[in-house]
Amino acid sequence: MLSRGSDTPLAAIAILTLAGTAHAAPPQALNKTVQLTFNVHVPAKSPEGRAVNSTRSFTQQLYISSQGRLFVKMATSVANLRGGKLDAPGQGNFRFVGDKIIGLAQHASGATQQIITFDSGFQTCSAAFQAGKESGKPFAWKGLDGVIYTATGKMEVSNISCSISQGNAVAN
Repeated sequence: MLSRGSDTPLAAIAILTLAGTAHAAPPQALNKTVQLTFNVHVPAKSPEGRAVNSTRSFTQQLYISSQGRLFVKMATSVANLRGGKLDAPGQGNFRFVGDKIIGLAQHASGATQQIITFDSGFQTCSAAFQAGKESGKPFAWKGLDGVIYTATGKMEVSNISCSISQGNAVAN
């Protein structure tokens, strides 16, 4: 599982993401849900300079419909704060590139990328993550509390779990 810190140049993430154009979902992926859970920790500071040392938990469900359309349901939490969203096809930042699903999220400064890889029969999956920063700027993101936090260290992704099930778990 690749987990790179926020020292990766943003241009490298853009090139990796744009290297392949979006493709249709492979036939063996149709009518399946990909369940992905993971934790992200980035040492940071608040705008006032206060050190922040918390871990954010993520749960994502990506449903590939029988027509190959990608629906994404995401939930996240840190401390007592919760957030989430549901993206219909064409709304989100996830797409098929070959036999992988690539997700790209832009932040206040920098971006993060997810790469979900599958076996040939779409029975198993794994995920890799990386963060990139803009040249000369620190990696920064908006927290669930609406505050912009600035990284003081590298992003660490842990407890990655990826599984695949038949049918639409997003609708539940």
